[in-house]
Amino acid sequence: TYVSASKVDIEDLNAQNYSTTETDTPKAYRISLFNSLLKEKTFNDSYGKKIFVPAKRVRHMYKDSTTRKHTISSSFFELYRGKRLSLIAPTIKSKVIISKYDDFHRKTARIYITKFREIYHAGCNEYFFVVVTHGSNKDGFNFTTAYKVDKVNQIIKIIQGHEAIKN
Repeated sequence: TYVSASKVDIEDLNAQNYSTTETDTPKAYRISLFNSLLKEKTFNDSYGKKIFVPAKRVRHMYKDSTTRKHTISSSFFELYRGKRLSLIAPTIKSKVIISKYDDFHRKTARIYITKFREIYHAGCNEYFFVVVTHGSNKDGFNFTTAYKVDKVNQIIKIIQGHEAIKN
């Protein structure tokens, strides 16, 4: 199943609770959007688990391609990560959840996956959207990062070695 959204719908969702000014840069807009849609908010997944979005997770929009770390620096800001902020909450509601365990068989991550279809006037674009959280069943989970995946084989790599959540 797909979650269908036009590019305009996604921009409309992103614009909720935010008004732009002439001085806003795309970066400032996305950071303000993160603050209004996600910062310090708790979402319930489809099985009732609470997912909290800490303020420091604004750094998920930054990525150092050399170290692969989320380092806050103007040179590492990735606008495309900020363009899909409105997809994080619907993805957390997905029934496709993968669980990752540590060496002591404690759940340390939940990975949520949804397939989206953006509709344009000239066609559509289909992709997967992934939200990664870390924590435990006992203490709850915190949002870590979110990103778009274009290829099925990339999704298979994410899924391999993890266990599907049944409840």
